[in-house]
Amino acid sequence: MNSIITTTDEEGDTVISIVAGDMVVFATLCTNVACLSFGLASEVARGGMDWMDTMTGRGAFTTIRAIRDAVSILINEVESRGFDYAVCCDSRRAKLYGRYLPTDRITVI
Repeated sequence: MNSIITTTDEEGDTVISIVAGDMVVFATLCTNVACLSFGLASEVARGGMDWMDTMTGRGAFTTIRAIRDAVSILINEVESRGFDYAVCCDSRRAKLYGRYLPTDRITVI
């Protein structure tokens, strides 16, 4: 799970990601901030934004256990590249992230 994959999205931004089981945790490196998120790998691979609304089929604690290490690795990576990080998500995911990330890093959209 610990290998970081680097790709480019359709807007030309660099995206770093880690596969965590059937989920993928990723960070889009924008101008000076990296936006972190996660989704089911099958949903993210299809493109578009539908993955943002898809539930994982697990409870919050099971999801946290599955993605926590990958999130930490990506945060360390984006900070080592000189980026700050933020999470922009819906209120359900904000509650999940709020269990282990500082709330000032989380914006509900």
